[in-house]
Amino acid sequence: INAEYGSSGINAEYGSKDSREWIRSMKVSMYLASPYFNLTKEYISAVLRASSLAPFTLLTASPPANGFFESKGVSKWIPTFYLQTELSFFTTATSSAPSSSSSSSSSSSSSSSSSSSSLEVAPLWEWKSFWNLEHEEEVKKSDQTQNPTTEYIVGFGDPSEVQQHAGWPLRNILYALSYSFGKKIEKITIVAFREKISKKNNNSSSSSSFSFDASPSLVFPNIPLQPAISELKEMGKATGWEKDQNGKMHPRLVNLASTMDPISLARSAVDLNLRLMRWRLWDNLQLEIISSTKCLLFGAGTLGCNVARNLMSWGVKDISFIDNGKVSFSNPVRQSLFDFEDCLNGGAEKALTAANKLKKIFPEMRSQGFNISIPMPSHTVTPQEEEKVFRDVEQIRKLIEEHDVIFLLTDTRESRWLPTLLATKYNKIVVNAALGFDNFLVMRYGQQQKNEEKLGCYFCNDVVAPTNSTLERTLDQQCTVTRPGLSFLASSYAVEVAISLIQNKHVPSDSEIPHQMRGFLKTYQTLLLHSKAFPQCPACCDAVIQEYEKDGFAFLMKVFNDQRIDKDFPYLESVSGLVELKREAEGDAGIIQFGDEEDEDL
Repeated sequence: INAEYGSSGINAEYGSKDSREWIRSMKVSMYLASPYFNLTKEYISAVLRASSLAPFTLLTASPPANGFFESKGVSKWIPTFYLQTELSFFTTATSSAPSSSSSSSSSSSSSSSSSSSSLEVAPLWEWKSFWNLEHEEEVKKSDQTQNPTTEYIVGFGDPSEVQQHAGWPLRNILYALSYSFGKKIEKITIVAFREKISKKNNNSSSSSSFSFDASPSLVFPNIPLQPAISELKEMGKATGWEKDQNGKMHPRLVNLASTMDPISLARSAVDLNLRLMRWRLWDNLQLEIISSTKCLLFGAGTLGCNVARNLMSWGVKDISFIDNGKVSFSNPVRQSLFDFEDCLNGGAEKALTAANKLKKIFPEMRSQGFNISIPMPSHTVTPQEEEKVFRDVEQIRKLIEEHDVIFLLTDTRESRWLPTLLATKYNKIVVNAALGFDNFLVMRYGQQQKNEEKLGCYFCNDVVAPTNSTLERTLDQQCTVTRPGLSFLASSYAVEVAISLIQNKHVPSDSEIPHQMRGFLKTYQTLLLHSKAFPQCPACCDAVIQEYEKDGFAFLMKVFNDQRIDKDFPYLESVSGLVELKREAEGDAGIIQFGDEEDEDL
């Protein structure tokens, strides 16, 4: 047998009648290996003729050996198309030559790519150009007795699970084809693709594999199209689609994310306690407003970690940290967002690590960390540091302006001055928490409640400006030494005060929110205190705010470097009016003392 396959077609010769008889007498077996079953019709005809002379075995690759197996998009159906072509050939071979021993088998050998593949796939909307219908019409007109040279095959993903019946998409496809090509095409073959994927567990390891089976797919050969449908002026209505809210036709979809996606399940679970709270005990609780509140935390230490965890419990998603410290080996046992791994290699940055840990706890957290040094009064800024300090101040200013609630949770008194000044200027809610050895302070100020007088800030109770409190302290004196349980008490009170302020802003309540809460573990008492804003406060008084608005960063540099107007008093005390107040107090004290000396009866 001489078979030659070229670009112009196939030429096969089987010799004389004696040669054919000799082939039969010698019991010759024929084999053809084709990894991709991409034989042309001429080649298939030659193979069928050869199979009448001797047993013919065709070896092809199985679908998993195809490079497109389990790929995405329409290309994932290419292996199944090959399989269907093989089955169609096998059916033709056995029906046309029942006496022959032709067979088709599949092999799991690896398939190699071939640039000469004759199998082509296109979406349904490219039907006309794909099949070149104009050429088919010319062929039919030139030879009315010639059979059509093209077999039209259409494949679709079949959702039906009924063994012998296709699903509803087939009706839409047949109607559309009849409407568009009912006069040009008489019959088509429909392939209803159905995937059957089974999971196989591997006992030797925790891995698992999937097997693909195309056997559930159905073939409907030679379905006649309806030419009458092509006479209709308008396309009929499709089956299986419904109108959406805008009146447009779409397939009905069911979103199973809420029952399958882990993040969706977590979202539903973490809010369950809050929804139950509103449903059973607090019917006007503004959960949506609380969830959208943006909180900025100055300090990512013991208080910062606990405040962040409590805010998460209330459903707050936007939490930002400002801190320039690194995690040390003493931190993880007290600071709940860090672990031992964060202490290695010199320690991870606290602000960034805390923000990332919140996302690990709940992936939908919109947390971020900023490694920023907070400029402080009487902490000198050198000319070389001025540019960096300016950037830090500007970033702090923008963050305070963008957030709704500001938590001051730092170690030193003076580190709270700049955030207090900026939060007062932008009228933000400020919640301050501070720890002593066996006592704590939680206070609120900034944005006032309805019909509420201006409350005192963290610096309003002092008659001295903040200075460098770490200048003459030893290392052990600079560390916060406190009873471990205090941070949980103070952070809980701080968050509850903030949530009450947010709630009352939208739904006023008769219950009063305390201005200050001072707790003492020695006596297990908590005092609720109230104080007005101090007119000469070095942080929130009108004179200081106006000076900042007038000179901006230049004013801050004078505060940081303590450029004194009066050599006996810090710069801030001169600006706020504390100097005049002290001098008046000293004068009054002198008059009282003079009176005591002159007249004992007085």
